[in-house]
Amino acid sequence: MVLVSLLAIGFWATTASALAQEQTSKVDLGVENPGILPSSPFYFLKEWRRSITRFFTTNPVKKAELELNEANERAAEIKKLEETAPSKIEAITKATNNYQQNMERLRARLEQLKQTSENPNVDKLVEKLIDRSIKHNELFDNLKDKFQEQTDLRNRLEAGQEKISEVISEIPQRFENATEFQQKLLDKIQDLPDSPLKEVRAVEILNKIEQKLSGQQEKIQEAKDNLIQKAENKLNELNELRDLKSTATTTNANTTILRQEIQERIQRIKEKINVQQ
Repeated sequence: MVLVSLLAIGFWATTASALAQEQTSKVDLGVENPGILPSSPFYFLKEWRRSITRFFTTNPVKKAELELNEANERAAEIKKLEETAPSKIEAITKATNNYQQNMERLRARLEQLKQTSENPNVDKLVEKLIDRSIKHNELFDNLKDKFQEQTDLRNRLEAGQEKISEVISEIPQRFENATEFQQKLLDKIQDLPDSPLKEVRAVEILNKIEQKLSGQQEKIQEAKDNLIQKAENKLNELNELRDLKSTATTTNANTTILRQEIQERIQRIKEKINVQQ
């Protein structure tokens, strides 16, 4: 038992110290280099190229796929700006506005789409949609944590997350079988990067989108209950670590920060669930 606890200290010490500096770089959008950023005076050239590409794309599935790829590029631009020029709040805000407009076009394309996931191209599109929507939500959560003092930017990021929820609400209609969609969604949630806050973040994502998914709340609530239980198990491990004697003061401090963060967020989640019930 002592050996297990000592090994746990090493694990949690590493993850706890990372928590205080949690970076958006942990979110892998699959874009190695987003190219010209909104902070550049030449960004208009990139926007022209996008407009021309949209104009000449006529296939409905390809149109939706194009909007999704473009939204992912914009998310990558926001991520790159945060990493390389975090003081350029105006540019990050502009990039977030661009993202919202892009997601609105994507929602409209999905609404007009007649085919379902029985079409292999639509199935691939839906798979990518679920993956990107969850990752973008995770990215925006990280950004809100970082820019807590920037009220306008935080509001824009929250509006962006609302657009993500609207897009996700269109996805079930592309499935003949609702259970298939539920499983794909929950599988992608489970694929979130492993971290002390993984389960908490997963529940927060489900909270944001479940009201948009009519008729599927029971399955999602079951998944949320399981995730909350896992998060509470992690909290219990941290409580045990708190009681162990250690000369590593920074480890103790970081573990305390991590424990408090998980505890507070679990409490907020439970309060929200109680209100909804």
